[in-house]
Amino acid sequence: MNRRPSSVEDQEEDPAIDELQNALENLSWVEKARVRLREDGDVLTGEAFIQPRDGGDLLDRMAEASKIVGSVDWRVHDISMVPVRSVD
Repeated sequence: MNRRPSSVEDQEEDPAIDELQNALENLSWVEKARVRLREDGDVLTGEAFIQPRDGGDLLDRMAEASKIVGSVDWRVHDISMVPVRSVD
């Protein structure tokens, strides 16, 4: 079933969402980030909305962010990286 990820034990929100968001916001060029994930069997899919501090070298920066996302949790697959002016 394609749904928002949660833990099996207590149905709380999966910590992968916060972990991914924090990893992205720790990049020096990221002002803010928001992550939206869905559970699809054993894997997580979704979107990461990234508000850069400036627009310089955006393609290389987005590639860096994509590598970070892939290294945070083995279950994360197929994350769309979306640069935005504001995440609010």
